[in-house]
Amino acid sequence: MPNDTNTYYWSVLLALTTVFFWSLSAPGADYVHQEANYLGLAFVRMACGALVFGVWLWYDWDDTKDSVTSLLENDHKSPYWFIAILVLFGIFLLVYDLTFFFSIQEGPSVPANIINYLWPLFLPAFGSFVFRRSDASFGLFEMGALSLAFSGAALIAGGSADSLLAGGIRFTYIVAFVAAVSAGVYMNLLPIAEEYVNSTPLIYFVAVLVALLAEAGIVLATGLHVEISTQSLPILLLFGLSTFGLAQLAWGKALVLGEHVLISSLSYLTPILSTIFLSVFVGAPLTESVAFGAVLIIAAQVMLNDTFRHMTSLAGALIAIFLSSLYLYIDPAILGSSSSVSQISSLVGTIFAILTGFMLERVWATNRMQDKKMNRINETLSQLITDIERSDRSAEDVERVYEETYELIKSISDLNYGRSSDKRGKLIKKVRDQSENLKREIRTIRSPDDESTETVEAELQNLDTAISNWLLMSQKRVSRGELAILALLGAATMLTLVISVGDEFLSNLIVIGVNGVIVFSVLKIRDYDYDRSVGSTKILLEQRIATQIDKPLYFPHEEFTHTSEIYEIMERDDPVQVGSGGRDGSDSRPQTVSDLDVRTTVRTGVLSLALAAIVLILVLLYMQLV
Repeated sequence: MPNDTNTYYWSVLLALTTVFFWSLSAPGADYVHQEANYLGLAFVRMACGALVFGVWLWYDWDDTKDSVTSLLENDHKSPYWFIAILVLFGIFLLVYDLTFFFSIQEGPSVPANIINYLWPLFLPAFGSFVFRRSDASFGLFEMGALSLAFSGAALIAGGSADSLLAGGIRFTYIVAFVAAVSAGVYMNLLPIAEEYVNSTPLIYFVAVLVALLAEAGIVLATGLHVEISTQSLPILLLFGLSTFGLAQLAWGKALVLGEHVLISSLSYLTPILSTIFLSVFVGAPLTESVAFGAVLIIAAQVMLNDTFRHMTSLAGALIAIFLSSLYLYIDPAILGSSSSVSQISSLVGTIFAILTGFMLERVWATNRMQDKKMNRINETLSQLITDIERSDRSAEDVERVYEETYELIKSISDLNYGRSSDKRGKLIKKVRDQSENLKREIRTIRSPDDESTETVEAELQNLDTAISNWLLMSQKRVSRGELAILALLGAATMLTLVISVGDEFLSNLIVIGVNGVIVFSVLKIRDYDYDRSVGSTKILLEQRIATQIDKPLYFPHEEFTHTSEIYEIMERDDPVQVGSGGRDGSDSRPQTVSDLDVRTTVRTGVLSLALAAIVLILVLLYMQLV
């Protein structure tokens, strides 16, 4: 079992292992289509799943038994509803396998495989509109992402606008779409089932048994033939164990050990790798329309996963540089070339540059004003703490004030991080509640005949005013919609630049660099907008009071620790606290600076690989053009 210092490595390793297994599903199904049809593959996968989840259930039986007992004793949750949910879960799990394997084996596998990856977009849509889950939200931003993905699916299915309007959609693409819908349904049923019994192995074990029985019923009722070659049975068993049973086990462990955002973002490697595997291992063709449709679908998935919020400005710039250089090296004429495109690029680029300048000035000015308001909060809290320490209060009373003060600082940091999320209202309320808790605690420990009563009350009033002013200032930010418009303008500028670029290496190099600057600028505006322009001065400014009361520095999310300044102002054994990304500071976990070194090492290694890849592509581009 990994310890606290290497769980980060283990979670990433398990997630990448899962991605590798999942990426083999489509090419594996295509590869063995002569030995097993879609019915046979689904049967083998479910049987292997029953084996893996059965062993997992046996290993986890004590916890599962307690959960089942709790359900039976709960008057508010019916076990019959739980059974009904499991039956539905198993049926939709089977429908997904049957439709996915059918679309892969009976038609062009690459387009069908990519259309299948619409399911992450159906997950929040169904969760909000169909299942009415309280933790699922689907607004205009999510609707825009889903529309973008549908555009990609239409491009893949039709091949071009003319063929799409002429009815050029294959039946297997519709089946792949049904697979995506089925996955969106059963993925929503999983957390609903876990509300009754918090046991993933039990839920999956019962579901795959239901799926096996349902498939047997379908075969008997329709007379469909299940094809399974006994000679290839070892390969089929390996396929089922790896792509379903072991993959789900590794994925569950990765989510337990690592960060949900990081692990979830790694899953978007799956459609990319599976498409590459289909092209390399089974020779499936990849057309331009399919490639661009895949980009739209994957981009929409990343938007809904909120990876945009967690990507550093440097990482975004490197990705833009790498993709631009790769595109210009492979085939810069895919999208065509025209002199009119150059004029469009100049117009869109000018608009983007003007908006970028205005937004940068706006977020910088707002940050400066907010720093002043934060200084006022720090000064007021510092004076309150000093007065409490000088009074005749007991050490226990003083420590309670320290704790409430620290919780207030943490809630402010969480709001800084989650200001532009849909949790902003909840986080603002939390800041106000923590402020009231602190005032209540100070008034509780103060004796009635305390001579400093009037002074303390005046300071509490000043604290109220300072926090209210800071909250008002924290709302004067670039909105999510404004940032989305800027990002779209930036993307349009990048696209028109790569289309209109000539065949000289210098002009290619300039376009590549400009694309990196565009992405860097958009993400840097986001950084300032979320108040995450991390640096030693900024950290100390916002948490100066934490050092005064001898509390560890608090980081709302892991990404705040990705800076070398932390190691300059803190010792390796100094404690820190890392929260859950502005959602709920109550589940923050204490760590030390040395624990954060693991993240920094991983980040440095990935950065080095990215730089090496960029240099290699640029060298190849130079050799091609010069």
